[in-house]
Amino acid sequence: MMSVHTINEVYGVSTYLSKEAVRIKFRRPLPIDSWHELLMSMSELIEKRLLNWEFDLTELENPCSTDIGMWVTCSSRIKRKLGKLDFIVKKGSHVQMLLEFTRLMEIFDVVLVK
Repeated sequence: MMSVHTINEVYGVSTYLSKEAVRIKFRRPLPIDSWHELLMSMSELIEKRLLNWEFDLTELENPCSTDIGMWVTCSSRIKRKLGKLDFIVKKGSHVQMLLEFTRLMEIFDVVLVK
């Protein structure tokens, strides 16, 4: 069984750490200062060689343009260190349609769930 530790829970975002991955569950769009904090934490964890990440977007209904830009930034940072970032998206959701429309489905590793 996977051991999971909640390491942060702020502004509709929960961060979980396990041996397998760092999982961040988004429940609403983030303001820019929260993204800044998240990027700082992410950099520290990447430096500790935690290179498997999951962004769970299954409860996020309407991401803002800042979210989309920051997803690209996070994906780039992780891939640059030869890590992996999976985007967990609800099949048929607005987020899936947005990722398809912006062609981000082509560059992101997207896992569709029911």
